[in-house]
Amino acid sequence: MIQIKLNQSAWEYDPNQPLGPEGGFGEVFLGLDTAGTEVAVKRLKVGPDKLAHREMEIAEELSQPGFENVIRVFDYGIDAQSNNYFLVMVLAEYSLENYIEKSGSVTSEKAVEILINICNGLSETHMFVHRDLKPGNILFRDDKWMLSDFGIARFIEKSTSARTLKDFLSPHYAAPEQWNFEHATSATDIYGLGCICYFLLTGSPPFKKSEISDLKEAHLQHPPPTISGIPNRLRSLIGMMLRKNPETRPAISRILTILRDIQVSSKKTDDSIQWDSIQKADAEVVEEHTAIEAKRETVRLLREKRKALHTESLHLLESIKSDFFKKLSENVPSIQCIGRTSASLGKATITIEHSVRTMFDENTFSDTQWDFISAGEIWIEQSQPKYRWGASLLFGSPKAISNYRWYEVSFFSNAFAKKNTI
Repeated sequence: MIQIKLNQSAWEYDPNQPLGPEGGFGEVFLGLDTAGTEVAVKRLKVGPDKLAHREMEIAEELSQPGFENVIRVFDYGIDAQSNNYFLVMVLAEYSLENYIEKSGSVTSEKAVEILINICNGLSETHMFVHRDLKPGNILFRDDKWMLSDFGIARFIEKSTSARTLKDFLSPHYAAPEQWNFEHATSATDIYGLGCICYFLLTGSPPFKKSEISDLKEAHLQHPPPTISGIPNRLRSLIGMMLRKNPETRPAISRILTILRDIQVSSKKTDDSIQWDSIQKADAEVVEEHTAIEAKRETVRLLREKRKALHTESLHLLESIKSDFFKKLSENVPSIQCIGRTSASLGKATITIEHSVRTMFDENTFSDTQWDFISAGEIWIEQSQPKYRWGASLLFGSPKAISNYRWYEVSFFSNAFAKKNTI
């Protein structure tokens, strides 16, 4: 056993007795208080600093009595000996992840009951955003489900750079805004709740990709698959919770109202039958809107990517021009550079220009094997005798390769038709 001393008391924990798998924010071990009572001790993955110390105020708030669906925190803080941060919590019986792995998916009625418990916990802690809502953080104790690790993601977020924060995401339950490193709100927890609902009803989260990049794409752009054989109101609710835009997700109070109505109506078969058709239509409308929103988000992300590529193409062309005219000046002493786009030698002038406003959309070259983003021109002119030659500059990539660069092209017909290559 290892002894630690925190804000309130001394504790012990056994590093050889982990309670469940190691998580993104830390690892939980079996521990003891001074009287020998078993507790859960969580060792956090974060180094000490003043900002992190202030963020432990969240743990102080959760150490107060009165929470019904939140795991109580006994103690928190930094252990001076090990220089690590710890949370000491009530020891639960098992997690929701353990429960589903052992028993399999649950009925709609059971899922609604569990979801109400979780929502009650979110309502009790409305002043905080959990940021890491997942089955492993939903624990069973005293015949009810409770939230744990509340606010730890915020603690880590404030103490960690955005670059490394991605390592702390729970990828199967992370909301689109978390993948984009945007500000997390209560709507972020609503998305996690929707993913948990999938887990309860199917035994798996909505997106089962194994690669992180595939999971990111799914959460950002793909509509969740439909779950069959569940009440239509629950089906509608899941679709609303998993909307890509956080501003369009329902509030926790609205979700609780719907869940309680579903719970009550499931016991009134006659009343529920007369609403079944319109509730089915409502579920289909929600799923259609969710799919439209996902497609809209896909288009938005594609446009953002193309804008970034367009900007990068202009920087690259400026670099190419600068290097080109520099080499001309170094190797041809009498050449005269005119601004940043042209150079003249005797009666000849060479000009390289780009169309700043030109950004092709993804459909401009749809009948080719190429994707082009930006355009420019290169010209050589001679005044006496009169001579002019030019070529197009196109920034793009073969679609099968996705390696964007500038190409100089001269053509009188479509040089990028599918039968042609550069």
